[in-house]
Amino acid sequence: MVGFSKLHTLVNVGLFREGTPQAVPFKKANLIYGENGRGKSTLTSVFRSCAENDAAILAAKKTLDAGGKIRVGMIAGTSPVKFEDGVWSGPIPTTVVFDSEFVERNVYTGQEVRAEQRQSLLEFVLGDTAVALKQEVDRLTSQGIEAAKRKSAAEGVLTAYRGVLSLADFRALPKNENLTDELESAKNRVAVARQQTGILKRPNLSLLDAFAPNLDPIFGILEKSLSGIQQAAEVTVHAHIQSISKSTGFESWIAQGQDYLDTADCPFCGQELDGVELLKAYQSYFNAEYKFLKTEVATLRGLIDRTLSDSVIANVQKIYEANAERVTAWSDQLQIEHAQLDVGALSNILDEIRHELHEKAASKLSAPLDAFGGAAFRSQIKERIKNINANADAYVQAVRVTNEAIAAFKEKLAGTEVAQLESLIKRLELQDARHKPEVLNAFAEFDAADLLRKAIDKQKTDKRGELDALMERTLADYRAVINAWLSKFGASFSIGDMKANYQGGGLPRTEYVLSIRGQPVELGHRGAEGPSFANCLSEGDKRTLAFSFFMARIYQRPDRADLVVVIDDPVSSLDKHRRGKTKSALGKLATDVEQLFVLSHDAYFLRDLAKLFGKIGVETVVNEVAMVQHEYSAIEECDLDAICSSAYYHHYVLVQEFADGTGEATPREVSKVLRVLVEGHLRRRFPKHVNDGVPLGVILTSIKNAPVENPLSHLQAIQHELDDFNDYSSQYHHDSPNADTEAISNTELRVYAKQALSLIHTGSLH
Repeated sequence: MVGFSKLHTLVNVGLFREGTPQAVPFKKANLIYGENGRGKSTLTSVFRSCAENDAAILAAKKTLDAGGKIRVGMIAGTSPVKFEDGVWSGPIPTTVVFDSEFVERNVYTGQEVRAEQRQSLLEFVLGDTAVALKQEVDRLTSQGIEAAKRKSAAEGVLTAYRGVLSLADFRALPKNENLTDELESAKNRVAVARQQTGILKRPNLSLLDAFAPNLDPIFGILEKSLSGIQQAAEVTVHAHIQSISKSTGFESWIAQGQDYLDTADCPFCGQELDGVELLKAYQSYFNAEYKFLKTEVATLRGLIDRTLSDSVIANVQKIYEANAERVTAWSDQLQIEHAQLDVGALSNILDEIRHELHEKAASKLSAPLDAFGGAAFRSQIKERIKNINANADAYVQAVRVTNEAIAAFKEKLAGTEVAQLESLIKRLELQDARHKPEVLNAFAEFDAADLLRKAIDKQKTDKRGELDALMERTLADYRAVINAWLSKFGASFSIGDMKANYQGGGLPRTEYVLSIRGQPVELGHRGAEGPSFANCLSEGDKRTLAFSFFMARIYQRPDRADLVVVIDDPVSSLDKHRRGKTKSALGKLATDVEQLFVLSHDAYFLRDLAKLFGKIGVETVVNEVAMVQHEYSAIEECDLDAICSSAYYHHYVLVQEFADGTGEATPREVSKVLRVLVEGHLRRRFPKHVNDGVPLGVILTSIKNAPVENPLSHLQAIQHELDDFNDYSSQYHHDSPNADTEAISNTELRVYAKQALSLIHTGSLH
């Protein structure tokens, strides 16, 4: 296998508007430096899109303010690999990528490890053999589902025919050669039975209730008399009223006035009322008991009408007519006659009784104090009511005889079992349906699909058994390798247990626990109480765990030597110790795989890694994702030493190149750093005697006043030259108001530049 040898086109991807102004050569080890936000992750996504042949990854990285299409062009060995019109083409090397996407997919998100990440991690760990087995299990699962759908569809067809029978009972129905005749016979029999059922539901005749009105309240009012009211008073009052007014309301007016006689004098004229005979008659006539009697008498006619209402006769008429209709309905089955009842005669008798009572009520109304009726009258009225009931009783007896005949007829018919006949017809119809062509075809499809499903389930069980055994072996080995890597990285935790399960149904996934200080810690979930992944691991620990998963898998792969490995920011959140261990791991990885790419914003880490690669003989190229015009990015050559050097080093190189005539810095840039360079040199030469931030003028004063035992005294011999250098360089220092406008002589500047270098190299300005 071969890796990538060159990247020559990177257009409209993230900040890479024109990302390769010059073709970028690749070696066995490739280090790419870039500040945060410059496009390292975008470049990693290019490799991931290529490795997974996933155009969507690049589509999401389209340059926002560019109108053209995304284009990527690389060389793998000597063959072109390119992305054009949304498609990758060419021989793509086997590439694996460690980046934030790998962590999100396979390990954790934020503070939790989700179910889908455990599934992805299992696929990542298992490798091609196990993945092929899993795909076979998935394929068989899909086939089993399709077979089950076929079986269910066939069962749906059969359900439409089998009625209440189970599928097994429906299948067992034999073919009946005489079915047509038997079905016709059963239908004829049930038609007769259903007719009989209708007859059984016909109603009997209704009986009449005895007529027994309560006349006692009426007789009680008629016969009532008040002995406490004098007849003379009544005559006197009536005569007086007749002499004064013929108005029917006058008596009532006088009765109301009695309630206001609460004094001994007349309320109109003031005369004494004591001894007035007419007034005494009023008081006797209009007492409360008499008033109540008159009220009862006034309601007597209404009470008679309600007690002896015509509704009684109307109800008799209604029952009589309904019975006549029922007798007519039964005439097709029974020879019965409707007994006669003279309802009109009953009505006449009721009218007579009501008339006689009305007459008595009128008499009572004219003379309330008199008793009317009596025992003889009561007996007369009750005798008339007996006549009504006597006529009705004869009719009721005739109805009872008719109902007895009807009941006897119904009892005779009840022996026919309609339900049994209907059940027989239903069974015969199901037996006929069982052997229809469409049902036979549905049973054949049902059986074939069921047989296929069982065969698939058997294969699936076997394959799943192989997969389970392989997962158990692989995860056991993988756990040991992970823990070895965690140990190499100096992690204070390990994987305590790792296995696969099918929790939640369907797809298998990894389950593992952490072992921290010898105690098992579950992965838990966001917001879980107690020790868990979220609250027991630092960000550096989590990153170390993810990188250990990645490295363990690479070293489990038999094709490791053919891999192109891309790693983005491997030391993010790591302390100094783990950075060193990671550097060593990458040094080994660079020798064990086909090609290695390491991207980082940490120039010092990349510089140290480049030195390590040089020591172990791994050919390395270093590039930088740099900012170019309009704040886009491009891939350029990179000098890690220059990036990592100190300000003192930068100043030294700038002055030296100017003195040699080889630098590109302007004279003013050189003039501004001369004094700073000498200050830095003196601080390094006399670290305990020259403090940070002390300007050159103050340092020169300290030299001038230094006693013999002070190391600064060694510079007193060149005190004059140092003062001269300070006078010259101060005029261009940033503290000087004319630093940016003071004229500069290149020849003079070069002299002082050489003096500064001489001081650094020899301790003298000559």
